[in-house]
Amino acid sequence: MKTKGDTLPELSFKTSSGQTHTLDDLRAHSAVIFFFYPGDFTPGCTKEVCSFRDAFGDLTQEGAALFGISLDSDEKHERFRKQYNLPFPLIADTDKSLSREFGVLRLGGLLKIRRATFVVDPKKKQIIEAFSNEFNMHIHAERALETLKTLKGSQG
Repeated sequence: MKTKGDTLPELSFKTSSGQTHTLDDLRAHSAVIFFFYPGDFTPGCTKEVCSFRDAFGDLTQEGAALFGISLDSDEKHERFRKQYNLPFPLIADTDKSLSREFGVLRLGGLLKIRRATFVVDPKKKQIIEAFSNEFNMHIHAERALETLKTLKGSQG
């Protein structure tokens, strides 16, 4: 798994609603948060995604762009976004390119991804913070927000 301080190549990704982004496109943001989760409509993942939904205003107030990523299809993501009123885009990583890049792909009986969150500086293409906690899914949004506030404090 990628860790704090690692750099990323120029990433290009498409959201489930059809928009394409690159890190360069997101340079106006103080940070880009990528959170990986195993799957839509599962109890733990729904709890995690909804915690990001509930923190969305605070995260964007700190200047962040936010993207949720799983291996689910665009269609499933859009149903999930609608059902839970998610204000941020989801990425269907069906080719597993982002999961491989961030090192969260699990190999084994079932091909799944690890629950992990990355806060990225889009200007430097560098990971500011990276964490993975499979069982405390509700802390991912809180920890991402703490990272943004610390970053803001160190810049100000």
